[in-house]
Amino acid sequence: MTEPTQQQIDSWNSVKAKFEEILANPNIDPLKKERFEFRLRSVNGLLEGKVYDHKGKTNQKE
Repeated sequence: MTEPTQQQIDSWNSVKAKFEEILANPNIDPLKKERFEFRLRSVNGLLEGKVYDHKGKTNQKE
């Protein structure tokens, strides 16, 4: 994976903030919450330079 550009990092941070805003809603549908938690893990992985599978585990050896 190549190093992300500042524009990509800014975009991911923007998406992360939106997902956190959605997840902060106490009346969120459980299925929707699960989907956005997965998406948030994915964005966090991008920001950390890791790629996660559907269970939230990294596929890279550390």
